[in-house]
Amino acid sequence: MNKEKSVIQITVREQILEKLGNRCRCGETNTEVLQLDHKLGQGYLEKQFFKSRQEMFEQYLKEFEYESKYLQILCFNCNVKKRNRLQETKKRPGINDIKVLNKPFDEANPAEVIELLWNYPQFRPLVRRQVRMIQRIYKEVQENKE
Repeated sequence: MNKEKSVIQITVREQILEKLGNRCRCGETNTEVLQLDHKLGQGYLEKQFFKSRQEMFEQYLKEFEYESKYLQILCFNCNVKKRNRLQETKKRPGINDIKVLNKPFDEANPAEVIELLWNYPQFRPLVRRQVRMIQRIYKEVQENKE
């Protein structure tokens, strides 16, 4: 890994940790063991959605008010306990696994796909993010027409 990118990534990660309070619910404050946890267990989806961790962290900072609803700080131990308790390490449907959801993907009916994905809580942040992006684009197009 490029050392410069690594330093940038750590800086962005630290900014996010700071905005979230730099503390695990158990009281741990050592940033070497603090981790960003996805409350709905959607971390594996985020890794598929974004091209890199850097892009993911930058999105979290850019849209912090929105993204922070789905993030929390956990220390390594609390994160492992959560993963085990909620069975977050089991095979779960991914972005490209619409077939796993027993529903064919129909490009002509995106609302049906969104409704289907909405039934899986871990997809909600991704669906909301996409809807927000479409709304922004629509607004820009409307403003440019005027």
